[in-house]
This record gives sequence, C-alpha cells and structure tokens, in this order.
Amino acid sequence: MTEHFEFEQSEKKQIPAGAERGTAEGHRSSGKRKSPRPSGLMAWWPLAAGIALDLVIPQLSAQLEPYQPWGMRAVFPFAQIVGMRELGFSEQLTQSLPQLMLYLQFPLEGLLTGFSLSRGTKLGAALGQLIFLHALCLFVMWLVAQKGQ
Repeated sequence: MTEHFEFEQSEKKQIPAGAERGTAEGHRSSGKRKSPRPSGLMAWWPLAAGIALDLVIPQLSAQLEPYQPWGMRAVFPFAQIVGMRELGFSEQLTQSLPQLMLYLQFPLEGLLTGFSLSRGTKLGAALGQLIFLHALCLFVMWLVAQKGQ
C-alpha cells in the first residue's frame, strides 16, 4: 500500500536588504548576542596579558610547590604533557620541550583567547574554553598516570 503525497511549491520568501540570513519573519532568534569585536590595539590585549603572565612564572611555580604534582599540572598542563615520555619523544626533547612550553603556554593561550574574542565570543566564554582545555589536559594526564600504575 503506497500513498502519494503532493508537494506544493511555496513562493520563495524575499529577505529585505540589510536583514541577516535566518532572521526573516517567522523565525525566532536565539536571543544571544555576540559581543562587539575588538579592534586595533584592544584586539591584542589577551596576548599582552599572556606575555605579562610569563614574567611571574617563577613566582607562580614557587607558590604551586606545596600542591605537587597536580598543582603544576593544572596550571601548566602543556609543559607537563610535552615532557611525558609516553609521547615517544627523545630523552633530550622530553627535557627541553617542557621548559620551552612553560614560557610559551600563556602567550599561546592569549592568542587563543584573542582569536575567540575577535570572532565575537564573550570574554566569559573565551575563558571557559581555556578552562575546558586545561581540564582536558588534566584528564589526559590522569589517564596516562592510571595506565602506568
């Protein structure tokens, strides 16, 4: 038993000039607005903040000393991950890459945050992305630690 359906071609709706695609009449908007994109020097402040944080890395490392090993892993996850022998890097690289990544991490995170902000993401959401990235790195390090036991 087959049924035949007839489809009527509806007239195509014309979107008025200046209106955004997907916001024509009859469509509900999500109500979320993106924050305005920074321009000029304001677009580079996350990178500048990352470079400024590089200046306090020795003091930050000293403050995290009582919380070893997970304190350093939470704050400097990239430096910890590149130093893992499980990645298959040579002995020389596993000794030198963590020191390099220790000083590159905050500027790289500043670039990531700046990129997110330039795409109209709010600051809270951009910082949430960094927290998620740190949590993901912590999870990977936890998995590797469990495998080693």
